[in-house]
Amino acid sequence: MSDARCAATTRTSEPVEADGTTLYRARFVGFKTKTAAWDACKTLKRNKFNCYAVYQ
Repeated sequence: MSDARCAATTRTSEPVEADGTTLYRARFVGFKTKTAAWDACKTLKRNKFNCYAVYQ
């Protein structure tokens, strides 16, 4: 996702095996607000990616 909201985040990805298929799990850390994280998640979901935001 090349959205400007993600520009200030730390991004990582890792391969995960599921039912003989390699999937890639992505993590974005460091959104300035909960709303920014939720908005980014909504964008991913609109593009058919699973997503959930965790507030810590």
